[in-house]
Amino acid sequence: MTGTESGRLGVRGAVTAFALIGASVLLQSLATLFGKLAGRFSSEKALLYVVVNPWYVASVAALGLQAITWVLVLRRLPLSFAYPFMSLIFPLNLLAAHFLLHESVSAFNLAGTALILGGVVAIAREQTE
Repeated sequence: MTGTESGRLGVRGAVTAFALIGASVLLQSLATLFGKLAGRFSSEKALLYVVVNPWYVASVAALGLQAITWVLVLRRLPLSFAYPFMSLIFPLNLLAAHFLLHESVSAFNLAGTALILGGVVAIAREQTE
């Protein structure tokens, strides 16, 4: 984000934009988690049983809300600045997989997530300078 764009937003606008990014990332992560739970609790193979599964409905609802928040983000920030923050979905999903779904997390998972976070920080710093 260039100095002109950040100045145009003001402090309140920047806080709103980052809150919307956070909401968008959280909603996308929740949609992924709900989708996993839909798969886990859908024993029937018929498509109708999957579609009416409450976890699937929650996943679709979260995706719809995420799409709305993402449009609000893009009204405020350049795509080149905002999009790297969507990479924060990876660590959130990794944490959810481990702590909520009790899936194993390997050293490679952690190393890859650290690289992703490092990339987000590098891009955000470069865009603000």
